Amino acid sequence: RRSIVPVVAELTGITDGMVADKPPVSEVMRRFIEFAGNDILVGHGIANSDIPFLRRAAARAGARFENRYFDTFRYAESLRGEYHLDSLKLGSLAQRLGVVQSREHRALDDAACAAGVYFALRELSMKSQDDR
Repeated sequence: RRSIVPVVAELTGITDGMVADKPPVSEVMRRFIEFAGNDILVGHGIANSDIPFLRRAAARAGARFENRYFDTFRYAESLRGEYHLDSLKLGSLAQRLGVVQSREHRALDDAACAAGVYFALRELSMKSQDDR
């Protein structure tokens, strides 16, 4: 029910016209909470952006969003020195770890990339523990 900020529209390719006839955020949040159930959410950089946004949106919808989450950015940060991870941006990590990223800043593509980065980082972490 609001205009999409121009910088967000340029980054994501989402326009006002694309969302004009979509349900309000309150309804979408209720659907998302039902979809997520009690699952742990995995994403890149979600601790400081997505999770607070989802919690605020849920509160405005009269719902509670309390899912646990795993932030691959923080995971990569913990392995940064040991594996010389120069950049912690999702695209840079994906490239460094051999994870295919088709289109940046598109929800499904970024989710698939974050999942790939998670599994690649987990392999590094397990290898590191085995080496000790």
